[in-house]
Amino acid sequence: MLMQYNSLPAAPDDRLQLVDALRGFSLAGIAIVHFMEQYLAGSAPESVGNFTQQNIADSVLEIVTQILIRGKFFALFSFLFGLSFSLQMDRTQARTGQDFSLRFAWRLTVLFAIGLLHQCFYRGDILTVFALLGFPLLLFYRVSDRWIGALAVLLLLGVPRLIIQLSGISGMDLAPESIQHYWDTVKFGTFSEIAWLNSWDGFREKMEFQFGFFSRGYQSFGWFLLGLLAGRWRLFEMAESYRLLWRKLWRYGLFTFLGLIAVAALVFGVFGKQIPENWTNFIGSGFYDWANIALTFFYIGAFPLLFLKPVWQRRLLVFAPYGRMALSNYVLQALIGTSFFFSFGLGLIGEYGNSVTLPLGLAVCVLQIWWSARWLQHFQYGPLEWLWRSLTWFSWQPFRKK
Repeated sequence: MLMQYNSLPAAPDDRLQLVDALRGFSLAGIAIVHFMEQYLAGSAPESVGNFTQQNIADSVLEIVTQILIRGKFFALFSFLFGLSFSLQMDRTQARTGQDFSLRFAWRLTVLFAIGLLHQCFYRGDILTVFALLGFPLLLFYRVSDRWIGALAVLLLLGVPRLIIQLSGISGMDLAPESIQHYWDTVKFGTFSEIAWLNSWDGFREKMEFQFGFFSRGYQSFGWFLLGLLAGRWRLFEMAESYRLLWRKLWRYGLFTFLGLIAVAALVFGVFGKQIPENWTNFIGSGFYDWANIALTFFYIGAFPLLFLKPVWQRRLLVFAPYGRMALSNYVLQALIGTSFFFSFGLGLIGEYGNSVTLPLGLAVCVLQIWWSARWLQHFQYGPLEWLWRSLTWFSWQPFRKK
């Protein structure tokens, strides 16, 4: 039996529907991208070519999602993790009168364990990365706004990548044989073979992607810090009072995004041949990341502004149950997706392009949104949320609604 502590968790209904809806919105974008990538989470071998783009429609959809979704919804999800951290720390300490830091550290440990199990199915798992980055986030809980903001800016602008570039450290260059081996395994291998590769080689490659040249993990922590500030300033709790801020975010975000695209086209169109080869990827990756950041700010500003309109609020609230069960839905997406594409399921990876996988991802999102709403009519939490909460507090939490 789990040990019962004297302190109590926050009330289960103490939630912000705007935050839940925004989280569900971001999760839907992540699901679409993963389905379009067919849960490969890595490079495809030359033998299958560009397997996600098999016709013109596939290519058009690739361009549209590259502009509107890829990289943006992941950043939005990271921002919301930092926001949730701030809300949980404040509310739980206010409710129990105790410092929540050690409890949150244990909560991160549990999340890491869930992520390791998820990693067996999908090597692109983000739960383990979020859990690891959550520990240094604890150190910033009482740091001044100025220092948090400064560090977030440096991380999002790509300073870690610049340091890596100047240091001359080369990233992990996977051999074609290794890439082909993983493809053959997910296409024809057993589940145990896939799980083994995901848990060892896949985990190592993921860490290289997160903290090597691509620096996705540093960007995530930058978004964590901005989410922490948003929670500290109560931006979403008093969304009505920040209408002007939301307008500025979506306008500046959109115009900056368009401006960066124009500048990047000019730089590579006019000066592309003069840029040293070893700096081409660095500059291109920088423009890509900055454009993603700009459009993410557009979404952060536009969503609350629409949510404050009664007509739009009713429409956007459909995402709230989906976002409230984000952990369960994120893991379930991978179980469904890998069952479609990997050998232990239908083995369809590489058989179809974006024109099939994108509608499939949308269909899964719609079903999960419907299921989440029905589930929460009868239960307090999603299944994994309930387990995570119970393990966090060392006591079985109320599950079924009375």
